[in-house]
Amino acid sequence: MPATQTEIAIIGGGVTGNSVAYHLAREGQRVLVMGRANIASGPAASWASAGGVRRQGRHPAEAQLASEAIQRWPTLAQELDADLHYRQGGQLLLAESDSEAEQVAAYVLQQQSLGFSDVRLVNRAEARQLAPGINLQVIAGSYSPADGQASPPHTTRAFAQAAQRLGATCWTNTAALALSAGLRLPIRTVALQMLLSTPAQQRILQPVISAVSRKLSLKQLDDGSFFIGGGWLGDITPDRRSYTTRPASIQGNWSTACELLPAVAQQRIARSWCGLEAQSIDDIPFIGPAPALEGLTLALGFSGHGFALAPTIGRAVANLINGQTTIELASLNPARMTHFEPGQIERFISAPHQHDYLE
Repeated sequence: MPATQTEIAIIGGGVTGNSVAYHLAREGQRVLVMGRANIASGPAASWASAGGVRRQGRHPAEAQLASEAIQRWPTLAQELDADLHYRQGGQLLLAESDSEAEQVAAYVLQQQSLGFSDVRLVNRAEARQLAPGINLQVIAGSYSPADGQASPPHTTRAFAQAAQRLGATCWTNTAALALSAGLRLPIRTVALQMLLSTPAQQRILQPVISAVSRKLSLKQLDDGSFFIGGGWLGDITPDRRSYTTRPASIQGNWSTACELLPAVAQQRIARSWCGLEAQSIDDIPFIGPAPALEGLTLALGFSGHGFALAPTIGRAVANLINGQTTIELASLNPARMTHFEPGQIERFISAPHQHDYLE
């Protein structure tokens, strides 16, 4: 491996790591990105993610970051000089019963309280206009028009290439680095499943859709294929570097997509795979100085919903490293990990995965 001079070393060559590198490099700093594999290669999350770009459903600790990111996504392709396969088609959370409609109405008020003022409650007719062909049980929805979707591999590579044009260095296929500094991270690896259908002849679905009672994230890509996620699991290999899919998860995920949007059933499953995601103990990332480890800044544990935040996380972490005020990261400070008891952390790491992934 060639020698290089660097001011900042970034361990992890995913979309977050490369976004941080880009934002530091454009400030003139010498940056080295070290990745265990090639950029945006499987089964890393930045290769496998469904690519949702959303504010809806965010934890309040992420709300400010999400708002900034949503404003930036429409011009990000121009900024990075790359096609990100971005589309601002909105995001629609659907209710299929009266009780779910009440939940969605309260949910809309909560989203608006977080500053997402354009999120609105839609009735049955409006929902069907936004997403033609959804099942007849749908009676209401929460619609976030500024949300959308993009390609995680294209976006990750775009950040990496932009960083390198600005002088950053990238090492791929590096050996795994062990952090033996006594820091026990309350994070576990989960294998989250994705499905891709054969292409439909018509584009009928503009927004990303999900539903209150379903583990589902459903979008249609530019070629007409349906991209399906929602938190269905695969199994991680013992070395935590690969996975095997579960037939029951594949069938369950496909069935619920066909039930919500019957047109999906006219296609067949073309591919199924899993991405390895880092889930934190409280389902929000740890971003900030590592407790009791001077010079180490953490940005990890995005729990399956970090892709949409990547432009803002890169900016915020770069500001943090440069000593600027980052109030927007206050509630994500890694210092909170010291509040968890060791036994609680061990139980979390060994317990079955329960998180719903909605990207």
